[in-house]
Amino acid sequence: MFTSESTQYLQLVSRILIDGSEEANVLFRQFISQYPTPISIKNMTNAEKDKLIEEDERMEVLLAAIELGTMVVRSQAPLLGHAYSSQLLSTEMMDRLSGEK
Repeated sequence: MFTSESTQYLQLVSRILIDGSEEANVLFRQFISQYPTPISIKNMTNAEKDKLIEEDERMEVLLAAIELGTMVVRSQAPLLGHAYSSQLLSTEMMDRLSGEK
C-alpha cells in the first residue's frame, strides 16, 4: 500500500527520469528498486552517487534536483536587525523607560 509521500516520491522521480523511452523506464525501475523511499536516498553514500552517475549521466540531473531540494529545506531567511536575549531586552527597556537612554 502506498502512502501519499511514497506516491509523490515515485511521481517526482519519474518526472525527472522518464522521457518516454524504454531505456528511461528501465532506469526508473532500477533506481526505485535500489532506493524505494526518500529515506533510502538520504542514506545514500557518495560512492553510491558516483556509481549512479557512471552508470547513466541522467542520474546527475536527478541527484542535482535532490541536492537542490535539500538546500532549500536547510536554507534560512537572513536575520535583519538586532536579536536581543530576554535579559538584554528587559535591561534595554528599563533603561529607556527610566530615561537613561
